[in-house]
Amino acid sequence: MAPDLIGRFARLERALQKLDRLGSERSVEEYLKDDDLQDIVERNFQVAIEALIDLANHLVSVRAYRKPESNVDVFSVLEEEGVIDADLAGRMADWVRFRNILIHDYVMVDQRKVYRFLRELDDLRTMACILARHLEL
Repeated sequence: MAPDLIGRFARLERALQKLDRLGSERSVEEYLKDDDLQDIVERNFQVAIEALIDLANHLVSVRAYRKPESNVDVFSVLEEEGVIDADLAGRMADWVRFRNILIHDYVMVDQRKVYRFLRELDDLRTMACILARHLEL
């Protein structure tokens, strides 16, 4: 396996572990009062989602699937090819849109929503497992 892919999975796993830990250790009130913690959480969401996008694009490339038109579309391609179901593809598209808000600062980030996402990491873990299986990691 290419070291780059192993490195991406390692970063993804570290980010998910941090998000899981941070979400379980803090109440919403504590989270909302801590700007530094909010920055750490946002950054780890960015790292995790970008790793999944990169790994999904790698799978699409090595399998010679249709070239995605965008980061959101890569998960549609995986759905078209039967790698993931339509529900997961739709939720992953939502995660990519969330990542876009974080990195492009389109709008003020709703930190209550970010905190709620700390409790909803299952989609990211599921996608990571599917990609690991298909990339034979």
